[in-house]
Amino acid sequence: MRRSCPHCEAPARIRTSEAQSALSRITKYQCSNIDCCHVWVEGSEVLYSIVPSASPNPTVKIPVRYKERN
Repeated sequence: MRRSCPHCEAPARIRTSEAQSALSRITKYQCSNIDCCHVWVEGSEVLYSIVPSASPNPTVKIPVRYKERN
């Protein structure tokens, strides 16, 4: 996933990325603009499945939400 700095909009680099669980991750980013130098941390998590797994992990519970057709 491409990410840009929220301040100067320059491309950002992932410095570290660590799984917190099977469904969440903490990622530290660094701005590539040497005049900005912003470093920040983001969290991400799995919210729901659109298509269920064909080989699900029994210890992982992810709700399924089917996409509505218009």
